[in-house]
Amino acid sequence: MANIYTEVAKAIEARIKDIQWPTAHDPSGATMVGFATTGRRVRLFTDNIEQPAMYVTRNRNFVDEVTNRPDIEDIQFNIIIYHKTAKESENTIPADETNAIYDAVKNALAAKVYDVGYPQRNTLGELVHKCAVKGDVILDDGDIDGQGLLIIPVLVKLT
Repeated sequence: MANIYTEVAKAIEARIKDIQWPTAHDPSGATMVGFATTGRRVRLFTDNIEQPAMYVTRNRNFVDEVTNRPDIEDIQFNIIIYHKTAKESENTIPADETNAIYDAVKNALAAKVYDVGYPQRNTLGELVHKCAVKGDVILDDGDIDGQGLLIIPVLVKLT
């Protein structure tokens, strides 16, 4: 059996890998797009990967000691997303696609009706106490070079 860190990373990836969002070319939602590449081993966008690409990585662990109780442990993961933008098109705004992807990720990580912690918290199917987007989100719309980037921090409370 894999350790808890691996199981949590897999659960986060499973929640996000199949999401879809409207393209910047058709914000009506009639044309949806999803990830072409997903994984837990980050690759550079210069490695000619198919985009949009999404990776889940563990960034750090926070452990807090509590007297006469088990330690409290939080894990921070980063969701790293690369996407090409339509920088040559005057009819689209690169930020529109970045925003659509960000909203889709937040919705995918929101508590679901079938989740024990609903509606306050996502427990990743009772694997953790809480999983939520939390922290400084880095958004690069790709206005200059056509390469968009999102780094979305996800805080997981184990206990």
